[in-house]
Amino acid sequence: MEVRKTIKGRVYKALTSPNGKMFPSREAALRYIDGKHTKPNIKKRVTKPTASKMLGTSRLERKHMILKKKKLRKRTTAARGELINEEGDQVPRGPQRAANQNVPHFGAYPAGDDLPNWTIEHAETTDGTNFLLYRDPNGRPVGSRGTALLMTGQLEVPLQIRDQVREQQRNKHEHTENLKHRVGLAASAILEERVVVDPCTISNETTGCVESDDEPIASTPNPQSQKKMVAPPESKWQRGELSKLYDTNFSRTNRKKICSKSSKEKDLASKLVIVDLFCGIGGFSLGASSLGSNHIIGFDNECGCIAAYRANECGQTSLQQTLRAQDVDKWVEILTPLKDSLVILASPPCQPYSCTGVGNGSSDERDGMPFVIEICARVKPLALILENVPALLNERHSDVVEPQLDRLRNAGFSLTIEVASCTKHAVAQRRKRAIVLAIRAEFSDTPLSMKEQSATRLPSAGDVLHDTPHLWDGKCPAELQVSAALLRSRHRLRPGCESTGVARFNTAAPTVLTTALHDNSYYRMVAIPYDIAPDKIKNGDLRNLTIVHLLRLQGFPNDYVLFNHVRFQSHCVGNAIPPPLAQAAFECILNALDSANVEPTHVHKDGTASATQLVQWIRDCVSECVPNV
Repeated sequence: MEVRKTIKGRVYKALTSPNGKMFPSREAALRYIDGKHTKPNIKKRVTKPTASKMLGTSRLERKHMILKKKKLRKRTTAARGELINEEGDQVPRGPQRAANQNVPHFGAYPAGDDLPNWTIEHAETTDGTNFLLYRDPNGRPVGSRGTALLMTGQLEVPLQIRDQVREQQRNKHEHTENLKHRVGLAASAILEERVVVDPCTISNETTGCVESDDEPIASTPNPQSQKKMVAPPESKWQRGELSKLYDTNFSRTNRKKICSKSSKEKDLASKLVIVDLFCGIGGFSLGASSLGSNHIIGFDNECGCIAAYRANECGQTSLQQTLRAQDVDKWVEILTPLKDSLVILASPPCQPYSCTGVGNGSSDERDGMPFVIEICARVKPLALILENVPALLNERHSDVVEPQLDRLRNAGFSLTIEVASCTKHAVAQRRKRAIVLAIRAEFSDTPLSMKEQSATRLPSAGDVLHDTPHLWDGKCPAELQVSAALLRSRHRLRPGCESTGVARFNTAAPTVLTTALHDNSYYRMVAIPYDIAPDKIKNGDLRNLTIVHLLRLQGFPNDYVLFNHVRFQSHCVGNAIPPPLAQAAFECILNALDSANVEPTHVHKDGTASATQLVQWIRDCVSECVPNV
């Protein structure tokens, strides 16, 4: 007899004969010994109800009876398996069912040997559901058996689930505090202005985002009041202002003018050589070139991303290259002569640290953090800007991330780590990113701070998508139609809280994920016309967002083009860093280098050269020396 494991980790017993034949059970082995190699003639259970039971029933009732039979059969079949622990001993089936039979309906009962001095009793919810309630030795209700084992240290919860629960509790606390703040403002308005406030307007959505530019609370003045203190209206983005800002800073034509002017005036930005690792579709490079840096080279392993990078002229040149930790020595040999004029931008894949993914961290083969950190620690460029998801700074990844950051500090860098909110940088989505700003300690010993472009007036989805035809009003076109019943069945449209992947007119949109355009995805992004409540939506009210909408929500200009199929485009846009956020991070580094009077020197191993020639030299060296797999 052997103890084996399935692919999903389930442990079971297997019997093996002397000639190597395996049997799933003892009965099958005995039949084989007796010479009965065929399976016993077991009559299959009929899942469909008989014709006599079908008579007099409607079509819906017959369908319900068939589904009920199928569910019963599945539940019965699943109960036939045997559970085996790691030592090979059989675990009794249905321990919870046995516990329910032993616990009396009235009074307390000992919880068991593994929970001394704990008690268990029957309890009932408001809807009449019976459950077992565990109480600690002090008599305080705890909840389920899993919670009791967790509190006594007998059960270990995975770090990923623990971080998710903490994030949910943090969001719930922020929602409660914001709600208290709004209720306090309404109460003060009632006392000072003597106005009547509708309580339904107080509980507006504030879950998971900073207070946005909502409409002021409707009020009716009291004619008996003699003194009123009316607060000045908050400044908002004008219609078309954000789109014009994106086009002015990041369009191809305007960026060429900015870089040309910077080169003539010999600004610091025009003298730097910038290497964009894991460039994607060029969000980081757009932010740097909008400030006058044109000597940029991007590296990425996706040919579709490099095609978009070149078509939109995000940098001087680019190269499709696989970035692997095995090739660090060759990268260090190429970049070390350029360290006095080099700035490295890096946006490694976020899947190893993302909360929506598995979050395997350094064990994930896609993790590019060690590659970037090792290059910067050995080359020692002027500065490094690294971007990733905020979960990178969670406790579960501290054993991996902290040693890497310490390696940068030991290499002579001054670090500033900040979790930036995109809404404060003129981006109309509630996206948050962890930004690591590393600069040589000889240039700056004090922590750096990113300038916020829209700290006082937060943009909304309507500010950037206002000119999209029939998105916020009118009859929905065929290409934008979506089924509200499908979304409501997935619990996306819930009254009184923020819905997943739903963009509203007067608030910032949720985070644009890589599956935002996948029709069968839970995170498929849609828009609600104006301010319709989620529980009031009818079929035909919702609008599907397209790739053009996602680009605007990410802060890309209107002339930006992408290639390949729609799913790949959605993947690229969801992984990109918003150009306004990249611009703020690069401007922070640029100001620190400018304050230190840094003068870049354009020297490589064969002699001096211009910044343009250095970028081309890097491309040639990487294509020749570094293998591309």
